[in-house]
Amino acid sequence: MTLPPRPIRHTAPVLFSLLFAAAFVWNGLPFCLPLPGPQANQAWADGLDKKPAGTPNPEIEETGPRPPVEVDPKLVEEPVRAVVSGKVVLLSEALARRDIKAYPEELRGQVVLETRDGGLLPIIPDWRGRALFQDKRLRDRPVDLLVRQRKSIPHLQVLSIYTFDEKGTRQLTDYWCDICSIPMYEIKDCECCQGPIRLRYQPKNLPADLAPATGQPAPVQPAPVQPAQPETSKPTK
Repeated sequence: MTLPPRPIRHTAPVLFSLLFAAAFVWNGLPFCLPLPGPQANQAWADGLDKKPAGTPNPEIEETGPRPPVEVDPKLVEEPVRAVVSGKVVLLSEALARRDIKAYPEELRGQVVLETRDGGLLPIIPDWRGRALFQDKRLRDRPVDLLVRQRKSIPHLQVLSIYTFDEKGTRQLTDYWCDICSIPMYEIKDCECCQGPIRLRYQPKNLPADLAPATGQPAPVQPAPVQPAQPETSKPTK
């Protein structure tokens, strides 16, 4: 008896299905072959180059704690005291008014003193200058800043902040704890009682030797240097 011919089974679809299932399990995503055309092939290749979210990029410097930097005596300068006038503003806004493009995320929180003649002077955020970064009540208003300046760098090291009220009266401006009666120089809890503090205004003139000329910053004058005291010898027994 002659047996009927056996039907021919094509194995290609079966193999393709197995490969598709293996790729799905391995990648966790549906696997698809590149579509015809250069744009589709490029999009498929770009997808292969993408890294998982949170993968650090070694070419971008990460912000965070860094080892301390040693002082270079050759770069240390003797500062001079001066009074500079203008308004403290956000750097991003100051650049935008001058039609200078910049990435806002890199400038977030940075402030400068916009002088009366339109110059921009950066401010060091130390124990006194930090308040200008923290407190928007001190920005976008006329101020006189008593500062330390150095010849080789434009940054201002703030010593005192003077604002003006509605009548134009100059006011020494800091923070005050009503419970402990002590001044503070940045926004934080009182260092003594850990209670709240308030912004304080005191009518006060500038130091006489640094009073600015009308409409212009005061000329830079060196801080007074105290003469060295002669050494006294101890009495011998």
